[in-house]
Amino acid sequence: MRGRRANWLIVLVFILFGLFIGNRVGDALTAVAPVFSRAGSLALEPRAISLLDFAFTFGFSLKVNLAGAIGGLGGILLSRRI
Repeated sequence: MRGRRANWLIVLVFILFGLFIGNRVGDALTAVAPVFSRAGSLALEPRAISLLDFAFTFGFSLKVNLAGAIGGLGGILLSRRI
């Protein structure tokens, strides 16, 4: 069971790395090809939870452009080859 969980962790790392690199490449190529400037976002607004004297805030935001999506797919394909 542990081996399967490690495989999913590797796939997730490759996807996130592909998204990150793809977004950076897309931002750099925006002047050459404006189609890379279009981006979508996925966000979970910050929520605060207060328990006595402790406060926790949870939230995230992910902005992905076209090159980032291609990089994420490339990360999936690359992780499957390993």
